[in-house]
Order: sequence, then C-alpha cells, then structure tokens
Amino acid sequence: MRLFLLWIAAAGLLTAADKYTVYESEHFELITDGGRSRAESILTQFERVRAFFVKNLLSRDPLLKPRIVVFNREKDYRAVSPNEVSAAHY
Repeated sequence: MRLFLLWIAAAGLLTAADKYTVYESEHFELITDGGRSRAESILTQFERVRAFFVKNLLSRDPLLKPRIVVFNREKDYRAVSPNEVSAAHY
C-alpha cells in the first residue's frame, strides 16, 4: 500500500511540474528536482550501500529498480509527507 502511495505521489509530481528529472543507475531510479551532480552523488551512495549488503548478506536484487524521490526543498517534501515529523518514508 505504501509503495502504491509513493508511486502515486511520484507520478503526481512528474505530471504536476516539469522540474523533476529521472536519473538511473544500474540498480536504482532517482526522481529529483535537484541538479545532475547531486543526483549522481546520491545514486553512487545507494550503489555503495547496496554493494555492501549484497557482499555481506548475499541478498538478491528485487525484480524492479527501487525508486527514490529526493526533494530539493523541505516544503516540497512536506506536501507528500505522511506526517509533520517524518524526515523520510518508504
């Protein structure tokens, strides 16, 4: 259910404004209104964390790439936040 709600929020963001861009790495998809270098940095960090877990826990990749949504401004995040104290959600 939460994944579906996040998907709806992300889809709404992409149709509501053209300022959001989708970037992809080998294992992740990132949607952001930030710049390309920031997006690449975030994706690199997620790839490093994934590599650690794959190596140490022998985990498998999911069928679909996990989608990450990063907002440049807290105000934009608050519009889709589940409550006023959350810093992130999945």
